[in-house]
Amino acid sequence: MQGRGMKKIKRLYLYTSLFFMLSLICVYFVLFIPTYTEIKAQKSKALNYTLQSTSLILKHYLSSITSTSAQIASRTKAKDLTESYITQKKSINEITPMLEKILTAALDSSESLKGITRISQSGQRIVSVGQAIPNLNHWYKKSKNLEHSKVLSVIYMSGKRYLLLYMPIKNTAFSQIMSSDLALFSVSQLYAELKNIAIQRESTIGIYMSNGKMSRLYSTDDKLFNIKAPNIKQGRQGEIESQVIMLDNQSYILSHLAIKNTPWVLVTLVSSSTMYGELQWIFYFNVVVLIAIFLLFIAGLYVLFIKVNK
Repeated sequence: MQGRGMKKIKRLYLYTSLFFMLSLICVYFVLFIPTYTEIKAQKSKALNYTLQSTSLILKHYLSSITSTSAQIASRTKAKDLTESYITQKKSINEITPMLEKILTAALDSSESLKGITRISQSGQRIVSVGQAIPNLNHWYKKSKNLEHSKVLSVIYMSGKRYLLLYMPIKNTAFSQIMSSDLALFSVSQLYAELKNIAIQRESTIGIYMSNGKMSRLYSTDDKLFNIKAPNIKQGRQGEIESQVIMLDNQSYILSHLAIKNTPWVLVTLVSSSTMYGELQWIFYFNVVVLIAIFLLFIAGLYVLFIKVNK
């Protein structure tokens, strides 16, 4: 009888332990899943906020430089001089000194503007002030059929990045394009602002160019991540898309947002460990706490079992 009683007690001890362990696991998931969902939603919201706030900075910058270029292109005296050359009323030597003076004054009045090159519809350089534009003929071919201002590319020269903007110049009488300005703008201030956001958000913010196809990621920390074109799709403008990608055997959260009226896709890259590190810590901490509670319960049952058998 005593042997059978011992077996029943052992069986009760085992079943009680299993039931308590399963109860702990159930309680754990019931409590953890809402917390996990809430924190994950907060992280995603913060990532989206990073993209949205960065896009506002970028749009403000683009609006500012477009306005600057438009003001230069519409300056009456410069336009009249350009038109007199285009219509062969004056020679290039006659208009160059005054046109250079006007464009140089415009260059000096803008902190971010670093170079202006005015070209004819045939691609001939009329005048150039400030930083020279490399491969001018290439950019002329890229822009000769454009009717409105457009960001052409980000150019990397002598360790610095410049944004190249096309601005058409129309004649006074018929509002037809007679020439155009190719303007170089420094992006150092823009990238400094992007880098500050990236540091605050522990992410990498880049601008992905798409001249026909995705070709390059300009990263705020000067790393050129090997992100393949299919990873970044030109989704509907204004909509943020996210996905998980692998880079150098590490998992990253890649989010991107197409910027309206530009060839740019704004990109944020955050390591999964940074993104969900807090969740992992909470998960492992709770697991340790559950194990400790379970072991204490087992220890208590064991002490009770010993006392019963005395």
